[in-house]
Amino acid sequence: MSKKIIIHIGSEKTATTYIQNFLSVNRNTLLKTGVYYPKTSFGEHAQFSLVAALHEIDHGRPLEFSPPGNYTIESEWHPLIDEFNSRSDVHTMLLSAEHFSSRLRDGGLKKLGGILSLMKDASVEILYYFRRQDDYFESWYSTHIKAGGISSLEASYNSLLRNEWFFDNSFIVSKWAEYIRGAKIIVRPYDLVKHNPGVLKDFLNVVGIEYSDEFILPILEKNESWRPEMLALGRFLNKHKAEELGSDRYKILSYINSLAYRNKSTSYQLLSTEKRKEILSMYHDVNLNFYRKAGLSSEVLNQLTSIKENQEILSPDDIEIVDSEVVSIILSMARNMSLNS
Repeated sequence: MSKKIIIHIGSEKTATTYIQNFLSVNRNTLLKTGVYYPKTSFGEHAQFSLVAALHEIDHGRPLEFSPPGNYTIESEWHPLIDEFNSRSDVHTMLLSAEHFSSRLRDGGLKKLGGILSLMKDASVEILYYFRRQDDYFESWYSTHIKAGGISSLEASYNSLLRNEWFFDNSFIVSKWAEYIRGAKIIVRPYDLVKHNPGVLKDFLNVVGIEYSDEFILPILEKNESWRPEMLALGRFLNKHKAEELGSDRYKILSYINSLAYRNKSTSYQLLSTEKRKEILSMYHDVNLNFYRKAGLSSEVLNQLTSIKENQEILSPDDIEIVDSEVVSIILSMARNMSLNS
């Protein structure tokens, strides 16, 4: 029986969590068809510990959200490869973690290539969903603040603008092709498939899983980007009240957001039109080549990268949080209410 391993590497902010939740709640159903979606040391829904085992090679520190522990290639990868090699009831192993693409660099990818070579007579496929850089950055910045970040939008933009590992989809895919030799690289346009047929349906079609009534659809938990006002408040609290917030920081901030901003009707873009044009202009040529390799026409490319000139724009950097006493009162009220809810 021929075998293959499919590694879904992201990118971040392309419905990866929903895909992972689907694969997780349907583990047993998938296994009946010969598709194995393994559990690893941490991350119920995704194989984050596999990234953690490689993270220090490039960054010299543990993966920041990993639980205390020692995650090594020997403890995380080797048992998984041995199990896959020995199982006769499995023809495909699926791995999914968006941090494969956002965290691994040359050293980690080179090591991963060596690990995957330990598989016996198995082919490797790498699946990567990409999205336009300006929308990706805005979504990323919201996640940055949700995760406790304190960088301003402007500082983040300037530090990441020329970061190939962050913005250049073509560069990222080329690195995976360089180090995971012989792998089939599959790239999919998130901006195009998110509406039709939907990212989950597209994913299942790409990896060769036929949808059936036995599958359970997970509850769609909205991971919406925060509004500029909440991003400004969140950054202020992350910077000045982190110790006071403690381990309940995200829960409390989410509660404030649900009370104050979730039902606001006006939708804002964070980046100015000039900055959007700057990003898309800088990566125009690589986007053009990359999108064409993904089988997209120039007409579709223009649709995916067009800029809506009439959108409301509000940067969180332009919102000043001035009264720390009021913030403290709000924080105290939100803590009490969220922890009791």
